[in-house]
Amino acid sequence: MILVADASPLIFLGKLDQLDLVRRGYPGEILVPEVVRDEILEPPVPPHEHLIITAFLEECEVVVVRPPKVPHPGRRTTLPAGERCLNAQAIV
Repeated sequence: MILVADASPLIFLGKLDQLDLVRRGYPGEILVPEVVRDEILEPPVPPHEHLIITAFLEECEVVVVRPPKVPHPGRRTTLPAGERCLNAQAIV
């Protein structure tokens, strides 16, 4: 099985210096969409959190996932790009 990571849990676990919980709780493949990586490293990230998150990301596979197009032209989606990428990756 593959775990596709979302930004919020990674941000909060990084703040608590507990990202190892992800690796211990899930020894399989961890995918981090590029848009999620960009979001969790977006300034202002304190230097110590940046180091923690960067170390975690080195153990993951960062993948490019393009968010799917909005299914109906003229309709807006309420999901941010990161969540649309997670959903797209989960379907694959």
